Parts: sequence; structure tokens; C-alpha cells
Amino acid sequence: MGKLDPSPSRTYVAICNLSNFNGKYFRKFILPKSCQTEGYEENLGAGDWVEGSFTPVNENTCARASWYFLNVLNFIACIDSCIPYEQYVDIKDQDELNAKCREELSKMFPAHEIGV
Repeated sequence: MGKLDPSPSRTYVAICNLSNFNGKYFRKFILPKSCQTEGYEENLGAGDWVEGSFTPVNENTCARASWYFLNVLNFIACIDSCIPYEQYVDIKDQDELNAKCREELSKMFPAHEIGV
């Protein structure tokens, strides 16, 4: 699979393998802009930020979505990849494409019956 553009909505689909690897299942999720803050400690009850604390930012990429799914959402899944949800919105129907191709070919070659 080539490099995919990031999801504009930050919504991804994880392509997961079944436990016996004889099929796939899909899980849709939203990649948050940031993860939980690391290293935050209460400082005398004031809740001050301590040196070294940070909030990891989730870059909007398929690779980061895969990391997030496996490390935050589902620790035991085995995935092939994560792809932008928008890839599923524009799925082309192969039967419709074949019918359109037959129609165009029959216009170009009206004397012959075309079977695609």
C-alpha cells in the first residue's frame, strides 16, 4: 500500500487480523490530537506542572494512528495497518465500472458484442 494522505477528520480504520489469521475485521476510531499528560505530579496540592512533564502530540498520520490503536486502544490486536476512514467513503462498485466499460466499448464497436 502506498503512502496515504492523513484523515481530515482524524478518523481511521484499523485492519485487524483474526486470532487464527484466517480473516480480517475492522475497527473505526478517532485519533485524538494529544495523549494523556506524562509526568504530571501534584506539587503541594496545587497541581503545578513539574519539570519534565509533557503531553505527547499525535501527528495526524496513518503510522501514528497505528501506534495509537495498538498502544492505547487495543493492546492485543494484530493489525495490518490503519487507513483513513475517508478511503471507505469513496469505494467504487466494480459491477458498475464493468457495466460502464461495456457500454463505452459497445459505442466504439457497435457491430461486436463485448463481454468484459
